[in-house]
Amino acid sequence: AIEKVFADGLILGMVKNEVFQPGDKQTIILDGGDSLIFFTDGVTEIKNVNNKILGEEFLIDIVSQNLQFPITKIIETVMEKIQKLKTGKNKLDDITILNVAIDSVD
Repeated sequence: AIEKVFADGLILGMVKNEVFQPGDKQTIILDGGDSLIFFTDGVTEIKNVNNKILGEEFLIDIVSQNLQFPITKIIETVMEKIQKLKTGKNKLDDITILNVAIDSVD
């Protein structure tokens, strides 16, 4: 299953020497086999051939359609689809995806 986690506060890395102050604290319980996917706005602000921003649904759809595969394959699939769309103005934004996988919980 896919669960969106929301956070408020300063965008990390935007202001030099800024100390990150977390807003409301949120606890997430993870089990072995769980993954967290962090991504920059370039992943969700990619545009299709009709110049429409695909949004988070783009990422959620790819991940949910590929849950039977290892997370590395899912990320690879996301990046392949993004590369096909990276033309014109789509080339200007950064594209970063970070996955944190939980192997086991003791």
